[in-house]
Amino acid sequence: MVEMRRLLFFLCFTFPAVLGQGNLHFASISWARNTSLGTYAVTYSIKAIWNRQYPNIYFCGGQQVTLAANQVPTCVNSMIVLGAQDGTPQIKYLESNQTEYPLTMTATSFSTANDPRAWVVAYYVVTRVYNGPGPWEVEFSGCCLAKSPQQAYSVRARVHMGQASQSPTIVAIPSFHMQSDSSAWIGADSSSPADLRWSLDNSWVYSGYVAGIALSPTTGLLSVTPNSTGSAYIKVIVSSGYSSASAIMSFDTNSSGVVSPLAGSPNPLPNAQPFGAASPLVMDYNFYTGFSFQITIPLTTMPTGAWMTANSNLNGCCYPFHSVQTLTGFSIGDGVLAPITMSFNLMANQQSPSLSIGWNRPCQGNVGRAILCMSMADSVNTANSTLSFCLRLTIIDNPPPVFVRPVEQQLVWTMGQLGAIDVEAQDPAPQDSVSLLDISSNTTLPSGATFGPAQLLGSRATNRLEWVPLAGAGGGVYTICFTAADRKVSPYDHCVVGQRTATRCVTISVVRCRYVPRTRESLMDIAFLFQTDWIQLWSLNPDITKPDFGVGDEVSILNTGHLYQVGSGDYLTGIAYKMGVTVKSLLLHNADLAQSGSEDTLPTGKTICVMPSSCKRE
Repeated sequence: MVEMRRLLFFLCFTFPAVLGQGNLHFASISWARNTSLGTYAVTYSIKAIWNRQYPNIYFCGGQQVTLAANQVPTCVNSMIVLGAQDGTPQIKYLESNQTEYPLTMTATSFSTANDPRAWVVAYYVVTRVYNGPGPWEVEFSGCCLAKSPQQAYSVRARVHMGQASQSPTIVAIPSFHMQSDSSAWIGADSSSPADLRWSLDNSWVYSGYVAGIALSPTTGLLSVTPNSTGSAYIKVIVSSGYSSASAIMSFDTNSSGVVSPLAGSPNPLPNAQPFGAASPLVMDYNFYTGFSFQITIPLTTMPTGAWMTANSNLNGCCYPFHSVQTLTGFSIGDGVLAPITMSFNLMANQQSPSLSIGWNRPCQGNVGRAILCMSMADSVNTANSTLSFCLRLTIIDNPPPVFVRPVEQQLVWTMGQLGAIDVEAQDPAPQDSVSLLDISSNTTLPSGATFGPAQLLGSRATNRLEWVPLAGAGGGVYTICFTAADRKVSPYDHCVVGQRTATRCVTISVVRCRYVPRTRESLMDIAFLFQTDWIQLWSLNPDITKPDFGVGDEVSILNTGHLYQVGSGDYLTGIAYKMGVTVKSLLLHNADLAQSGSEDTLPTGKTICVMPSSCKRE
């Protein structure tokens, strides 16, 4: 059984269709699983861009308003569009042929008065509950295209909840402006951007030069051959694994007369990478919550009165844009869909116009990806325009610092020899800082070990652990943990989430029965450390010829006992008796036995260090 749940208020009206007229510039459909409404519930999102001067658009939930090119209705919370054919546009669920019509859509943005296309962006969201994971298909269709009043349109989404939890989404933009022999990016996103694949439904391309259009399946770059001019509609399918979404979009090309290609790459370039080798017009940026950023894109000279078309996709849906600043020579419309806290300024002067995009306070609720696609055009000659280009902004929740060093976390050291660990932590957010790099509170340093103080260097911090394992440390296993933390609070009050910390631990194992002599250290000195006599040590190191002098000149490592493998039935006091030593001596040479606290329980096969004596027994 299939159940329908509408997320928008649905109004059923009967209106006459308008024959022989078209009104659609762009349409796309995508889906996402919605387990809050059912195990197999799917929420569909339809985004469309319409000609707002089309007579059968009913704003404010049912008012028929005739608009001039520069007019925006006073009430824009909802709108109903009726197509040139009865019963369109509509949604059809193909497994049952059930349809929905008319559709009450939410209007989000309008073009400026300077844009002769007079468009309005709207979306429709509906949830459908299925009885299984799929596959399922849904279609959005109608009539007709704005540039082709007799041409119907349709887009589909394919659902299989056993294969994916959502489909890709495609950025809505009123029209691509392209120069012939150039490329522009079809903006799309998904939970796995690396898996995105693009394709053209060539059977549907509505243009006079189908052969002149190509779409890269791996990068999404749309290319037009040299000397191609005119307008076209294309259907693009974007897939990720089994799931897919599709869109109809229009684009215009001209062989010359581009007003202003980008003068260069955005400057500065924080983490920017060209999307593909064939085009510098798609840039990826990573930014972090709690910190402002700004991207400045230089332009060549633009004519006075140029206008901008811009649109975006944020986490698969859309938000109206507010507080847009307009400066001399440029105007920017409400067609920018972006988080309401983002500032989007187009700056111009006679010498160096530029496009500046900044966000002064992205926070936890803004985590995700936003794609902004743009072009600038001459308000007098709309055929002249920049190439369409896109920016993909990824907002990442401000992470804790990460440890760059130490890399190796299992270390083996020797008694008597200086060991050192260089510790370095880096905060991935360049504007954040590492405020602490110290030993973790649950760690006790071994006797004689030193650490600190840390060198705090902005987003980076360094420190160094040094330790000479003493006699009696052999066989011991020592875990040392380091903690790094960033600033206690974010620079923005509403982003205060406390201090973020990270921990890195290392384990140091000290070799049994081995000691590295220090300069001018005699056998008698070393024997005192191990609570034995120098004759006993000499018998373990027959290569030493001058026991009264610095033995380090003759051997680099000194044997301080024999390795003994515990047999079945062995216990500590029994081994001590058999070897003529005390239990205290065994514990001195095997720090792990003292650490375990189980002095008389030894596992078969375990190796311990013993300095035997034929003259003494416990």
